[in-house]
Amino acid sequence: MWLYHDDELDSPVAVKALADNWAQRADVTERFLEEARFLRRADSDHVVRVYDIGEADGTPYFVMTYADRGTVADLVEPGRPAPGLARVVDLMAQAGGGVAELHRTGVIHRDIKPQNLLLRSAPDGGERVMVADLGVAKAMLHASGLTQVVGTPAYMAPEQANGLGLDLRADVHALGAVTYHLMTGRLVREGGIGSLAQPVLPPAPSEVAAVPSPFDAVVLRALAPDPEERWPDVPSFVAALRWAERRSVQDDAMTGTVERRAPLVVQATEAISVERPDDRPPTRPLRVVLLALLVLLLTFGAAYGVTRVVAGDEPGAAGGADGASTAADIDFPALRITKDQVYDPHVVRAGTQVWSYPVPAGWVAYDGENAAVDPATVDKRGQVWWRPEGEPLVGGHGLRVQARATAGSVQELVAVKADELRKSKDLKDVDVYEASDDAVYFTFRDSLGRLRYNFFRWVPNVTGAATLEISVTGRAADKAGLEALLDRVATGARTESR
Repeated sequence: MWLYHDDELDSPVAVKALADNWAQRADVTERFLEEARFLRRADSDHVVRVYDIGEADGTPYFVMTYADRGTVADLVEPGRPAPGLARVVDLMAQAGGGVAELHRTGVIHRDIKPQNLLLRSAPDGGERVMVADLGVAKAMLHASGLTQVVGTPAYMAPEQANGLGLDLRADVHALGAVTYHLMTGRLVREGGIGSLAQPVLPPAPSEVAAVPSPFDAVVLRALAPDPEERWPDVPSFVAALRWAERRSVQDDAMTGTVERRAPLVVQATEAISVERPDDRPPTRPLRVVLLALLVLLLTFGAAYGVTRVVAGDEPGAAGGADGASTAADIDFPALRITKDQVYDPHVVRAGTQVWSYPVPAGWVAYDGENAAVDPATVDKRGQVWWRPEGEPLVGGHGLRVQARATAGSVQELVAVKADELRKSKDLKDVDVYEASDDAVYFTFRDSLGRLRYNFFRWVPNVTGAATLEISVTGRAADKAGLEALLDRVATGARTESR
């Protein structure tokens, strides 16, 4: 590598030249030039740009962007996390943008590591991440036949060491490994290629360093030894990192308001049963994280993720069977309702009936058209949808409450709803797998074939007529959280005449 000043560009540039002892080998020269072509094909501010390709005295070279701030590796000291969690998320999001662009052009990097993530000064004074060094990259169309072991063991996906075919999820693993290293100061694994023979997940980031727990499932899923259990593509992983960052900020904000809401927190603690049906104290061993991961992984088909990225579709949009655009499932970590969850009281109205009910703090209200509701008018409505801030409008999980002017009993409404669902022409593959005295539990397939859980529960007023309908919906991974949320809202619901 050489540093030059380009008079035409009037800026410093980096020149990568093939060493003399390799320049005489046609296969090595071709791979060197192939790297330049891969880089040139990608059109992203987060991939090193190639300005020129040439040969001088029999030595091939190419001219590319100069990284004046070094590499991401310069930010890591052995045993110490990189400074600033928000900065780490931003760096990984930028790197993910570059890797996703490579994937869209049909290229797997195969050797993502801190040394290959370059840093350049941005015009606004910030820093820009650029993915570089594609010397071992390979076109996806030919990746299934790869047998040569290439990459850096501390970051590379296990399938790179066993000769199996690769796809873009190998790069998801590598980005997850870099993220883990930056957040904790520790490598995912020590040792050489042999350490990949029987790979295991490392401890959760929050068990190693001061990392908020929402990042645990996100990062560990990226590092799953089985590619089928990882995030299906880089945009999904980046979106989940952003989600964990937002959730961590919300948790911090809630912690600061616990004293003000203390009585309501006590009610929630007494009323709610979370993922443990018995009275064991909550624990955070790795096996719980792994169990949550395994459930979460069932909700997203990796094959769809590969097709979506190679085809160039943007995250969050996919084509329907009729060619129309339909919203895709954004695969966020599963809904979890903990015993220390803080709730806000809200009301819905139907005639003279006014129902109060609890909603997790920080959730946002929507109307029937998925438009955000003015907080000043939320408690004047008869029906409201609630979702965590940042949760996708389509494909995520949510809560709906509706005050109903009906004299029907709970049992009558359960029977009618169950019958409607079984006969529905709008829902696909409906399975009403449970109908209790006051609730209906069923699953269906959405327009993209994803399994959805939906529960209805009715709460009677003092006269015995059911006038409050509560519904929760989400992915298969959200089932336990949905049940806990439904229980809490139904238990906390109260009615009065005004």
